[in-house]
Amino acid sequence: MMGSLCIVDGCNAPVKAKNLCNKHYIRFQRYGRLEKLTYPKICSVEGCKRPVKANGLCNLHWQRQWRHGSTDVVDFIKGDDEARFFSHVDKNGPVPEHNPQLGQCWLWTSTLTSDGYGMFYYKGKTVRAHKWLYERKIAKVPEGMVLDHLCRNPACVNPLHLEPVTNRENILRGENPAAQNAKKRYCKRGHLLEGDNVYPDKKGHRNCKICARLRAKERRERNKVVR
Repeated sequence: MMGSLCIVDGCNAPVKAKNLCNKHYIRFQRYGRLEKLTYPKICSVEGCKRPVKANGLCNLHWQRQWRHGSTDVVDFIKGDDEARFFSHVDKNGPVPEHNPQLGQCWLWTSTLTSDGYGMFYYKGKTVRAHKWLYERKIAKVPEGMVLDHLCRNPACVNPLHLEPVTNRENILRGENPAAQNAKKRYCKRGHLLEGDNVYPDKKGHRNCKICARLRAKERRERNKVVR
C-alpha cells in the first residue's frame, strides 16, 4: 500500500511487499528471517584469534581443513620419503571385481587430481603418486610409455596393479568414448573398419572410406538436381 512503512520495529522505510521494506523483504526471501545476519570476526577454533577467511575459520585453519580434513596440527614425517608416502596410503582398498587375482588396491588418501590420481610432493615438486612408487619399487617407466591401472582405480598406488603400455594401448583399454570408437570393427552402415578402408580425420577419429565415397556421390547427385 502506497505511503505505508515497514512493519519491522524501528524501520521507517517505505513498504515494498508483504508489509516489508526492500531491505527486510530481500533478507526474508533469502534467509527466512528479518534479523540482521551476524558473522564471526575471529576464527571459531578454540584459542585462535586470527580473522575469519571462510566457513568461520581463519586462513591457516581453513587451509588445514581443506587439505587434511581437520583443523588439528598435522604431524609431518621428515627425512624418510617412503615413510611419508605410506602415511597417505590405505592398503585395505577394494579388490577389483573384473580382475580379483590382483588383490586389494592401495588407496591414496591425500590430495587427488580432478580425474582421481594421487599427487605426492617430492623434492620441491608434485608428482603422480602411483608412478613415484612404481619407479621406486619396480623399474623406471620407459620413455614414451604410461602406467595403466589394471584395477581401473586411478587412486590406487599398488605397483602390482600397474603396467607400462603405450598411450594408445592405455586409451584402448579404457571405457571412454575414444576407446569405444577405436574398438569398433564396423561403421554404422556395416562396412568393415580395417586396412585401406580406414582414414583418420583431423581429430584422429577412424572413418570409413566407402561411406565417404557414398556421401560424395550423393552430394554430386543433389547438385545435378539443383542445376
